[in-house]
Amino acid sequence: MVWEMLDADSVELHRAWQLLPGGPEAKEPVTGECWQYLGTEDGEHCFRHRNFEGGGRKYVRIPGRGAE
Repeated sequence: MVWEMLDADSVELHRAWQLLPGGPEAKEPVTGECWQYLGTEDGEHCFRHRNFEGGGRKYVRIPGRGAE
């Protein structure tokens, strides 16, 4: 297991944000929670939303270009 943090202006990270359910700006209206980038593990970009669509915590892994 190898974890890394991609730079915020990374083209690869930007691509991953666009593939998130609800899009990168999926803000929950009551709490204001939105997606958070947790890091990249073994080529998969990991994200968490603490209250996705009001249904509680959700984790998503987006395969990197080299991991697809």
